[in-house]
Amino acid sequence: MILKISPMMLSGIFTGSDQQLDRIETTTLGITDNKKKVYVLDHRIFSAVDTTKVESPAYEELARYLKYPFKTVSGKPLRNFGNFIDSGNGNATHTIYRICNKYNAYGEKLLRPIKGNGTQELFKKSKAGGKELIILNSCESKNTIMKLVQQAIHDEAGSFGTNIYFSGNLPDDYFIQLTSEKRVFKGGRYVWEKKSKSNLDRNEMLDCLAYALVAIEWRLSTLGNNPFAELRIYDANQRKKIEDKKDIDTSEVNIDEDKYIEQPVHARKKFGFVQTKSTGKNYFKR
Repeated sequence: MILKISPMMLSGIFTGSDQQLDRIETTTLGITDNKKKVYVLDHRIFSAVDTTKVESPAYEELARYLKYPFKTVSGKPLRNFGNFIDSGNGNATHTIYRICNKYNAYGEKLLRPIKGNGTQELFKKSKAGGKELIILNSCESKNTIMKLVQQAIHDEAGSFGTNIYFSGNLPDDYFIQLTSEKRVFKGGRYVWEKKSKSNLDRNEMLDCLAYALVAIEWRLSTLGNNPFAELRIYDANQRKKIEDKKDIDTSEVNIDEDKYIEQPVHARKKFGFVQTKSTGKNYFKR
């Protein structure tokens, strides 16, 4: 398994996953200090016969991928800071909860169950049937994605507060899915819905990106009053690990500068999302 991660300056990675009957789809993002740059590094599919079953091999493959020791081409370790998986499909909700309780990393859950469009805030913790999950305002996240895409083709692309870059290794239909929905006014508010009513037209890649972007904001909210300072310190410690190494093995996970297409996109500062109050300290000491 090769994930080509180019930028040495990445501080960490985040993922968003969507469950479908015959597959799990996952988008991987990387961010730099202060979220000046957000990289869409990868989108992959873990195929299966029936993902409503907890024993489906797709979940084991997903967990193995998320636990992979990602590195930049120079050998700097990249920590996976947050992984959201949608539990909104009623046929697999209990399966997703069980899977999220099954896998751990860095002393906490590897995967966190989410459900979209249930809150005015960008995200909030909730309980359903005695199970903890995170409710997302996925409409707001998609608003941000569309603004980022628009800014990516602007004459001043790359100069905004946050800019997005897309890997050249993304699936051929990635941007078709990314623009597969339209914003409409319904029930006194704006919502996103598919442009086409056909089940053959997919939007999972858009959903996964929306989940991963919120995962970034959720993790930052746990890092205290100055989350980027915490990330800076952590990143500096990772760099120290490779300063004195001359021969670095990058065969496992590497970065290929030639295959990385930078297409800047800005999201409103801090993605245009309202920052929540810090809920944790000393995260990196775990």
